[in-house]
Amino acid sequence: MAANAEIFFEHERWGRPLTWLLWLNTVIFAVAALAVFSSYVTGRGGKGAPHAVGVTLRGLQWLSVAALAAALIAVGRADVKYDVTQPMSFPYLYSAIYLLLLVQAGLIVLLFISTAVSKCWPAPPPVAQADVPDATLKGFRPTLWGFTAFFIAAIAWLAGGGFSAGVGLFVAQFLGNPVSSSERAQCETQIVDDLVAGKTNPPAVCDGLSHSKWPSHVGFEEQVHATSADAALLIPPAYIWAAIVFFGLLMVLLFIVVPVVWVKVLRPRAAAALKVVPDDYDLPPAEPDEAKYRQARVRAIAKARAFASLADLLPAILAAMTGLALLSFAAVLVMYYADGEAALQRTLPGTFVAVALFSGTAAGLVGLAVLAYRNRQTRRTVGIIWDVVTFWPRANHPLTPPCYAERAVPELRLQLCQHMAATDEQRVIAATHSQGTIIGAATVLQLSDAVRRRIALLTFGSPLRRLYGRNFPAYFGLTAMATTPATLALQARWRDGVFAEIAHWPAACVTPLTALDDKPATELIGLAKLIVPFGGLQRSGLRGGQTIIINGATGYFGSGAVMLAVAMGAARVVAVGRKQAALELLREAFGPRVIPAIVSGDAAKDLAIIRHAAGGGADVALDLLGAARSTSTTLSSLRALKRGGRLVLMGSAEVPLELSFREMLANDWEVVGQFMYDRSAPGQLAALAADGLLDLRKIIVTAFRLTDFKQAVEAAALTRGLDLTAVVP
Repeated sequence: MAANAEIFFEHERWGRPLTWLLWLNTVIFAVAALAVFSSYVTGRGGKGAPHAVGVTLRGLQWLSVAALAAALIAVGRADVKYDVTQPMSFPYLYSAIYLLLLVQAGLIVLLFISTAVSKCWPAPPPVAQADVPDATLKGFRPTLWGFTAFFIAAIAWLAGGGFSAGVGLFVAQFLGNPVSSSERAQCETQIVDDLVAGKTNPPAVCDGLSHSKWPSHVGFEEQVHATSADAALLIPPAYIWAAIVFFGLLMVLLFIVVPVVWVKVLRPRAAAALKVVPDDYDLPPAEPDEAKYRQARVRAIAKARAFASLADLLPAILAAMTGLALLSFAAVLVMYYADGEAALQRTLPGTFVAVALFSGTAAGLVGLAVLAYRNRQTRRTVGIIWDVVTFWPRANHPLTPPCYAERAVPELRLQLCQHMAATDEQRVIAATHSQGTIIGAATVLQLSDAVRRRIALLTFGSPLRRLYGRNFPAYFGLTAMATTPATLALQARWRDGVFAEIAHWPAACVTPLTALDDKPATELIGLAKLIVPFGGLQRSGLRGGQTIIINGATGYFGSGAVMLAVAMGAARVVAVGRKQAALELLREAFGPRVIPAIVSGDAAKDLAIIRHAAGGGADVALDLLGAARSTSTTLSSLRALKRGGRLVLMGSAEVPLELSFREMLANDWEVVGQFMYDRSAPGQLAALAADGLLDLRKIIVTAFRLTDFKQAVEAAALTRGLDLTAVVP
């Protein structure tokens, strides 16, 4: 191989110019790499690079294009005679590939080490954040323990190298028969020659090598077929091994990761979402002819929620697959240094399938790029990745399109300032969606405190916290977003949260739980669920022996109100709700004094049902519906009151509550609002439990360890009725 290289490079007419062009391209590549690494040239973290640097780099771009064109012309016109006795690869090609892989792997390892070292000695927080509590600083935990940059770089390296190898394999398969060693290439060539010559036995050079199938009979048909056989094309063995690693990762993904995620994650989450979707949308009972369509729609929404929740699991899956790929790469290196080139030239079972899949994937990526260029919807989907990358200044992504934020943020800032310049009292609501929330947040953070107080940032469909806050904490983390004097003062005052080993509270906010020392903490936590409806019951003036209506009885607070009303001595507790099964469970839990009233949204029918359940009329009513889209059952609960009755509102509705003056005056009703509870309420509620009137064991508590806090939050979002989620040390 070295001799053949000398023949080429020492050719008097074309060898030396090509050698100089090779060195010129090497120098251009080195200068470009150093420029990317230089903060002075790219302008990272400060003012932009001087104009002369930009002119020089643009000139370097044109010089590289000219050098490439000259090299292509020189190679095309070169008339080099090779004295080749056997198939061979390009001179030094394998060595260049292995050296490049080794250097790149070293840089990846160096990035991991530098990240780990930076986590051992973190930089001190800025002066403006000196008073922020440590618990608050850790509020946005970085993705993948802060090693996101390492995994992104590793994925990019593996994807880039894999794409190059895949394209090489695809071209080799398209033009000929890819082989990984000169011995196999010589064998395949000799097989074709011998078949054309009509020989009946395989050539001796193929002994011990895997090769194309030798026909059982060599005749005229086999000779003709051999004349059109694909030529053997030498490709680097590393390409074959990359295809095998890719095939192995694909099998792990398809037959291990996907089934586990489907069984252990998707199905349980979809089943849990299926139970809460009707409540979240406040769906009334469906008509018989609409039941099938509604069930399918609810199932589709639940499935969409389950799939959307995989976004939090995706980084861990990518990290695991990347780690497995890196381990496979390390294993190939060990094999190479143990047995040399021969180790990489072994043919393993399934190699043909692996090569076909690998090259097909590379071709598919090229097809995706073409499709994205032609199809607008595909271009928008692929563009989501560009949105994340190109938000940052061009210095951070020199090979991608320009940064759109460099134009969008100043323009938005100018428009906001122009709107507020009309008067000193002018206020602005900036409504932002998806990637626009990042632009809005970046704009608001650049405004002065005086201007920022007059702006409200409304976000929906926002990746601000999940994506940017966790992966770019220095720019969009909790401490970066909360630097106003009022926020810092609040954080400085409330240093210790309830998840600390010792929680500090103002004495006015603490209620001693006397005579409850024998109760476990997971039982006493039920008081936190009951205190809100207890405040509403106190405001209603409920007395023993009276009848009370609880509207929204199957909800989180509504079920607690039913429990409290029974404990406070109500003779009849009318539990109003849409779910018959849930209402029956309340009756089973608290006895015959609980009377279910199943409503449907029809005001006239609901009023008759509630009045019948109340025995003709109730003394008081407590409304605990949350985000209701209709006030129909609230009005029915009011009209089911006796003369002089009182309705306490503690819930919420998206529409106004329309009251009739005539009805209110004629029946002497009271409608009052109640927010939370009185300062004396916690002590009185604890006394009910201490006296045995309130059995806290009726509340179904699911406890999680502090290390499983994320699962606890997810479970809390799905709680209904008497359910309660607790976090214990």
